[in-house]
Amino acid sequence: MAGAVASYRRFLSSHSTQGGAMKSVGMRFIYVMVFLACQVPHAWAHAKLVRSDPSARAILTRAPSVIQLWFNEKLEPAYSSAELRDGAGTLVSTEKAAIAPSNAKQLMLKIPSLAGGEYVVQYRALSVDGHIAESSFRFFVRARP
Repeated sequence: MAGAVASYRRFLSSHSTQGGAMKSVGMRFIYVMVFLACQVPHAWAHAKLVRSDPSARAILTRAPSVIQLWFNEKLEPAYSSAELRDGAGTLVSTEKAAIAPSNAKQLMLKIPSLAGGEYVVQYRALSVDGHIAESSFRFFVRARP
């Protein structure tokens, strides 16, 4: 973009004999370029977790069989992952997380039967724009009497 602005400035200086009208056009061009540049960050947004099942800090009376994570952007299947650990940090999930067949923004992790206790979902999502989002959240399963 800096190159385009510099080229346009050279164009304006070579046609400076036309006076204020060209400067006015130049200012409009700069305003339009600044406006467009301000719009670009929306296209550069990273994948962001928008919801999950179970949700963060949920206290469940029944353990889920699948962890589901929904993101705001399509994910790259080869580089997106999730795992489940217990409260002590021991890996609980043995299967690899997969993108849902019907939704490229959804990551699913099948998990084994869970006992009561604290669990941590750790995920890594690579969106199709090439940016990685990594984070984790906890949920709890109440022990059955």
